[in-house]
Amino acid sequence: MLIQNLDEYEVQIKEAIARFTPDAISGNPAEFQQVANGIFQAEGSVSAQITVLKGKAYISPIVAISQNFSSRALDFFVRLYFELGKRGRITAYISASDKVHLKYYICEGWTSFDYVSGYFSFLYGEKFKAFNKLADIFKLKSLTDDVSKTKVIYLFKKS
Repeated sequence: MLIQNLDEYEVQIKEAIARFTPDAISGNPAEFQQVANGIFQAEGSVSAQITVLKGKAYISPIVAISQNFSSRALDFFVRLYFELGKRGRITAYISASDKVHLKYYICEGWTSFDYVSGYFSFLYGEKFKAFNKLADIFKLKSLTDDVSKTKVIYLFKKS
């Protein structure tokens, strides 16, 4: 039964994205950005996925926010999706407490991460450090000398 319910939530997500228009945006985009930063500060996460293929490591940044499913949360995530240039994906899932949650996540490589990290420029504390740490990893990842490789390992161990 939960799968059927999740399918229904996924349909709601697709419909909300399809009916969204820039004219539907109310309020100042700068104010929305500040609200989005606040919600991300409280409910967001910044991480990375490391994949090793044929002896080479690939690092993909992941930015995610989740909320309890509600029409207001869905409207917020849809607007954020459009504010961030239709990057990422909004999905529904069942939490450990059997509640339906919405998750908006972006795992589309370094170009999207650079754009998203600029949008979330009002963060502080651990979230601020995490974005900066991933930015440092991005700068170092293309370097092949042993010192750069050691610095990347150090940044991951420090997490």
